[in-house]
Amino acid sequence: MNRRLIVILFILTWNVVLAQKDTTLHYIPIIKNQIVYQDSIIQPHRKRADLDAAAKKWFYGYFKTYKPNLSRKIVDPQSSISEIGIMEVEMAPNQEKQTFYLITNVDICCRDNGYNYKISYIYIKPKDGSGFNGSSEALVALYNQRHYHLFDATDDRRKIIVNYLANIDANVRACISSLKKAMRN
Repeated sequence: MNRRLIVILFILTWNVVLAQKDTTLHYIPIIKNQIVYQDSIIQPHRKRADLDAAAKKWFYGYFKTYKPNLSRKIVDPQSSISEIGIMEVEMAPNQEKQTFYLITNVDICCRDNGYNYKISYIYIKPKDGSGFNGSSEALVALYNQRHYHLFDATDDRRKIIVNYLANIDANVRACISSLKKAMRN
């Protein structure tokens, strides 16, 4: 009798554990498996020319390395900034800090009394060559893979992927915060 009770309790507990929803990525803006940060900001009494100048000053000061976005006409021909920004960031996906290049498209479209920004197509590349090298889209796809094995060795890999995504999110949010501060001044 006791053995049956223990087995039933184990099964019920295991079902509760498996029924828990994973909320790890709910705070990261994912659209069709791609991380996209975008917003429309209102800046009352600010002219487009002033906002254009502030956006350019911020972009070329924040991203020490940048490249022209060759698909500029496809994204938005009116963009004040439509460039690929490259920055060095420190990440600790495996409990050990590494330096990565975070490469992203940055589009800023200014207008009178406001601006829109979009940060998308985010890639990471390790500076020393070790670690994940690829797009945030690939990380999201790896994260979303379903594993149906009872005891799966991918739990550690999933934690590493979550760490990569959380580090990307933190660095891009710091970038956005810097942009908003520069545009306010």
